[in-house]
Amino acid sequence: MNEWSFSPGRRYRNMVILIHVGVWVMFFSWPLVFSHTDIPDFRRFYMRYLISPFLCLCLFYFNYFFLIRRYLFAGKMVRYFLINLLCIGASVMLMHFWQKNLMDLIFGKPDYIPRRKPVPVGWFFILSNFVRFVLVVGFSLAVRFVGRWYRMEMDRQAFEKERNVMELNNLRKQLHPHFLFNTLNNIYALISIDPEKAKTAVHDLSGLLRYVLKKSDMDTVPLSEELHFMNNYIALMSLRLSSNTELRIDFPDEDSVRNCMVPPLLYINMVENAFKYGVSTGRTSICISLRVEKENRMIRFRCQNPLPRDDGREMLKDGEHTGVGLQNLRKRLHYIYGDDCRFEAGPRGTMYVAELDVPFQ
Repeated sequence: MNEWSFSPGRRYRNMVILIHVGVWVMFFSWPLVFSHTDIPDFRRFYMRYLISPFLCLCLFYFNYFFLIRRYLFAGKMVRYFLINLLCIGASVMLMHFWQKNLMDLIFGKPDYIPRRKPVPVGWFFILSNFVRFVLVVGFSLAVRFVGRWYRMEMDRQAFEKERNVMELNNLRKQLHPHFLFNTLNNIYALISIDPEKAKTAVHDLSGLLRYVLKKSDMDTVPLSEELHFMNNYIALMSLRLSSNTELRIDFPDEDSVRNCMVPPLLYINMVENAFKYGVSTGRTSICISLRVEKENRMIRFRCQNPLPRDDGREMLKDGEHTGVGLQNLRKRLHYIYGDDCRFEAGPRGTMYVAELDVPFQ
């Protein structure tokens, strides 16, 4: 039951078997269902009919299981078509011999005059059955190629999915050193300003790293945990802010969004960049906000900071960052959400604004 329900390959094979059995059962039972019951000597009538679907079945599966794989897929097209011509010719002759001679030999001469015209024995009989068997071979070829295309498509999708999973895992692993590098740089800058705060920052960093190492390999985490992590990170980064920097944070209450699931570490790159490039000697402000629209099942995040004057030129153009943070974020969003999310990052006037809208589970 599990294999039928959850294995695409097994489900496809079972479906193909059912279709094959259903088609041939209908083909062989056609006279039993749709013919008149008052036909004299119905057994003789049915045996005369039976030779046609029997030869069609033999030609179909001889092609399906042997000729196509052995010759056509191997590039031996001439040999494939010659063998088919011989098989079709032999089938036509066997059908003629069966209906003309073997039927009378097995069942004797009919003691009734058939209502239909007698079976033609000339060129029309040969041509009509030749066309019929050619169509059977063509149908076998079409079914085989459709099955081959489906299996190749399934393999391609499986490979693509596996490649995406590997790429996503690589991006997750890159979060660890990138996050640690940026955080240590901020703590290093804090040492010369306030050594006591730097000691506190190192202690707080251990808690942040514990979350990164524990949660980064998960597919989703509660939004409340992600908000708690960002609040702790913002508090850590705020230690080095001067009085000239205004920090505005607008997050919902953690308990109110506990049931919203999001990928881990989804917003940290944008928050990191805000502190990395948004701190200047002049009067400035950093604004970070997140709101949840439960009726639309969307989470809207916005982060803005002043444009850097000289050392952050990689952020000046959308999509042309030299750092790996936002590049990795774009790739993660593509693998996780495809076209179901919106991410925009770039300069707006004197501010650099990053906006991310994603659906939540």
